Amino acid sequence: MPEYKEPLREEMTAVLKDYPNLKRATFAQLHKLNSFIKESQRFNPIILITFARLIVKNVQIHDGFTISAGTSVGVPAQAMSMSPDLYLNLEVFDGFRFSRDRDRPHEDGSSPGKAQWAAASLDNMAFGYGRCACPGRHFASRLTNTFLDMRLQLFREVSSMSALY
Repeated sequence: MPEYKEPLREEMTAVLKDYPNLKRATFAQLHKLNSFIKESQRFNPIILITFARLIVKNVQIHDGFTISAGTSVGVPAQAMSMSPDLYLNLEVFDGFRFSRDRDRPHEDGSSPGKAQWAAASLDNMAFGYGRCACPGRHFASRLTNTFLDMRLQLFREVSSMSALY
């Protein structure tokens, strides 16, 4: 996906001019990079089923259905990431899908922050949700952003060096 290299590099260069030290504010400004990572994870989820639980005693749901003790339950994270109810053109990789979502006003009152890769929301449960959300998800996000930033910057230097030969 070479078409994403230059826009991501440009965003990093611009953000690092305004925020030269890698701090929380720096990472919060990398909208395109966050979007690219989140779309990559949507296309290639790290887990197929999230919130896997074993029912230890019979549970009756509000409609009368009973889940028997010993039953394993979970949320189909991979199926949700490919749901036409949640995403337009879901079969097409769109690295900036979530950065555009972050920039548009939300009529439902939802936060544009839910477009971030590490955000735990009902339409992205890769890191869990609610009190069960992964406590290290923001650290993982910053570490991944740092790695990709360094990789893209290094690729630029190697590319310009090879042009000399």
